[in-house]
Amino acid sequence: MSTNHWTRVSTGLRFMLMMIALSFVGVYIAVAIIRMSYPFELEWMEGGAVEHVSRILSGLKLYVKPSLEFTPFIYNPLYFYVAALVSKASGIGFFSLRLVSFVSSLGCFVIIYLLVKKETSNAYCAVLSSCLFAATFKISGVWFDIARVDSLFLLLFLVGVYIIRLGQTNGFVILAAMLFSLSYFCKQPALLMSIPLVLYFWLQSWRCGLLFTTTMLMLIGVTTLCLDWIHDGWYSYYIFYLPRRFPISEPHDFIRFWTNDLALPLAIGCGLAVFYLLFELPGSVKRDRLFYVLTAVGMLTASWVARVKLGGHGNVLFPAYAAISVLFGIGLHTALQFVERHGGLNKVTLRSFIYICGIIQFMALAYNPMLFIPSQKDKEAGKKLVQTLKRIPGDVFVPSNPHLAVMAGKNSYALAICMRDIGRGDPGGKPAIDLANQIYRAVSEHEFGTVVTNEPEQISSFPFETYYVRQRPVFDDANVFWTVTGFKSRPSMLWVPKK
Repeated sequence: MSTNHWTRVSTGLRFMLMMIALSFVGVYIAVAIIRMSYPFELEWMEGGAVEHVSRILSGLKLYVKPSLEFTPFIYNPLYFYVAALVSKASGIGFFSLRLVSFVSSLGCFVIIYLLVKKETSNAYCAVLSSCLFAATFKISGVWFDIARVDSLFLLLFLVGVYIIRLGQTNGFVILAAMLFSLSYFCKQPALLMSIPLVLYFWLQSWRCGLLFTTTMLMLIGVTTLCLDWIHDGWYSYYIFYLPRRFPISEPHDFIRFWTNDLALPLAIGCGLAVFYLLFELPGSVKRDRLFYVLTAVGMLTASWVARVKLGGHGNVLFPAYAAISVLFGIGLHTALQFVERHGGLNKVTLRSFIYICGIIQFMALAYNPMLFIPSQKDKEAGKKLVQTLKRIPGDVFVPSNPHLAVMAGKNSYALAICMRDIGRGDPGGKPAIDLANQIYRAVSEHEFGTVVTNEPEQISSFPFETYYVRQRPVFDDANVFWTVTGFKSRPSMLWVPKK
């Protein structure tokens, strides 16, 4: 083939790679917009997040003694307060919380683009980096846009990383420390992600290191003391005491993170990331490579530690996938520049090969978006269930979906997973014993007119079978009202008191 022909092939592959990559962003945005107004849970813990926001807007404290009425998540509070602020304008419900997450996810795409653009001055590679992160939507649990803390937590951290790359004046250092602290007050892993960057500042300048470290310690320390004082010590109980006592998953999960979560779905992305870290182009600065090595170490470690904890789902992979996406773009640029300098007569062929590898990487992440969009039948089944709960005399206990009871005009109760976290992180402790006694008393005294359990059934923590009897299944159709994100579940069985 002639050189001109190979040039046209290379140009076509370059264009094809960009179109395939952009399609992932378009598909994600379409899915998120369609799902945003869905009036029921996309993921089974979303309703609990809505109840947290409702509690804030009612002027109540988040971190209180665990009880059957309310037990909080083991997350820091910033996301819930941001969502409460948005809810003042758009109303309390899933829409407001999902809007915060959706906008945050788009912000992550933008910051990843800006980071790669700054390092490479290559808009093409920068766009592909953002698209790769968007393409991890499925393998990270279909989580970007739901009513959970993760997208806002990651956005604040990535903005802090970008601020560091803009400069290391006192103002930028303080601003980066503030952003990392805000990320931490969304979700605790931000602290672990920040530690390698603290080391980076100390290696560059002891003054910057001291300023960055002092600012973060003061912001996190003073705010923690204030939150603990406001909540009578319960803030530390949920944020520090419980999580560190959670059990670890099976030993093979330590390896599966690196194989199943990273190497298999992102083999080419990881390969280009390693290429950037190993190959040095003329004019490159070792300090820049050190920065990205330390940033990636922090983000990968945070995902790994969270993944091996019992209950670590796909959302904990956000930091790892964001780090790989950034390094993928820089690595792609490095590979293309390497070919230009050392490819000789085969440079057009080698460029084509690189574009083909990029296409393979994106195609390996392809998914059917319709699997993650609730159907009209799901919506109708949910409305019918709410009407059924409304007609039931007395209170209704829906431990895995307490927001359904609220939608039916019933009293709100704590989310099952939040109550289980007390027993899981504090077995034998007085709060766990008191909570178990409350549950036992409420169930044994038939405080609830009806109990609704989930499928797969999770009744081991609650003594329903002793004091309640199965009445009937919630749904006649086996295929409706399943959650489309995270752990698959749905209300399954109505229980009534034994006579």
